[in-house]
Amino acid sequence: MLTLAVGACAAGGSSRDDRGRRRDQRLSRELAVADSDATADGMPSDIRAADTRPADARRDSRPPDTKPPPDTKPPPDTRPPDTKPPGPQTLVSLDFEGSGGGLTATKDWQWGVLAFSAGASCDSTPTPPTACHSGTHCWGTVLNDCYSPLGNANNSCAAVNAQGASVLQLNVTIPAGYKNARLVYWDWNDFFKPYDWSEVRVNGQVLFQDCTSYTAPSAWTKRTIVLDSYVGKAVSIAFHFYATTVVNYSGWYIDDLSIGEY
Repeated sequence: MLTLAVGACAAGGSSRDDRGRRRDQRLSRELAVADSDATADGMPSDIRAADTRPADARRDSRPPDTKPPPDTKPPPDTRPPDTKPPGPQTLVSLDFEGSGGGLTATKDWQWGVLAFSAGASCDSTPTPPTACHSGTHCWGTVLNDCYSPLGNANNSCAAVNAQGASVLQLNVTIPAGYKNARLVYWDWNDFFKPYDWSEVRVNGQVLFQDCTSYTAPSAWTKRTIVLDSYVGKAVSIAFHFYATTVVNYSGWYIDDLSIGEY
């Protein structure tokens, strides 16, 4: 019995030592874990001091980006200024489609639609235009029949009585400074030349006369009259037509008239 008690005490003592060692090992492991939670400066993470630096010190200390934004404006136009002089100016441009263009007319001159049909007034075979130079309206003497044998051509190619002519007239002022001022128009001439003839007068002066021998026309003719000496002046442009009492053809037709710089 005594032997057993001693053996039991010996066994019990050995067991307590084992438990002590296990406690020591467990404590060592806990300390090791605690050490791993410490901050780099050796302080545990749960007891690190708060950042007490001023707010300015905690901001991003990098200098601001002072580079200017990219230039999105288009590059300046380095082309030289356009020094080309202005183009020719047109003072009057009339196709006579909507109206007679403000021209005044006496005796045989008529404005309207061209639809020629030879009547009893023709004592010869006329050669009228099949159409106006452009569109359907133009001026003519007479518009859709042979011109009247008025007998106002008292002297062939030299009018004794200009007031007896059939006159188509336009009044206009040509601005000062105009360069190469011109009157341009298209006409059809079917009259008994040289006994019947036409002429263009500016302020009473004859600038153009058609008084050649008769040839039946086959196309419209472009006419150009120089007006340089009338720049800066008020002018009266008049188309005079003279006829004898015999041999009348279709007449004189005018279309697409303009005055300007050419």
